Amino acid sequence: MDLAKTPAGFQHNPLRWIPEFVEMGRRRLRSQARLLGWSILVGIVAGLGAIVFFSACQLVVHYTLDAVAGYQAHAPGGEPPLFRTSILLA
Repeated sequence: MDLAKTPAGFQHNPLRWIPEFVEMGRRRLRSQARLLGWSILVGIVAGLGAIVFFSACQLVVHYTLDAVAGYQAHAPGGEPPLFRTSILLA
């Protein structure tokens, strides 16, 4: 190889891409960590919302069907009731 024919800024090192790759990884890591943090937060809020929604549905069923209409629906087999009347009246 003749060094006179190579372009001015060209290096012949086969590992010249490593520093650029590491720098891009650092920049990408910040945005990916932020995205992961927001995703975890959204998952937690959605889970809490689902718990509140299920509890509200159970309260509505308890007060409309049980208290007002007098209908006591059977719970699924082997599953304890979510709310007990003695706890709600205390």
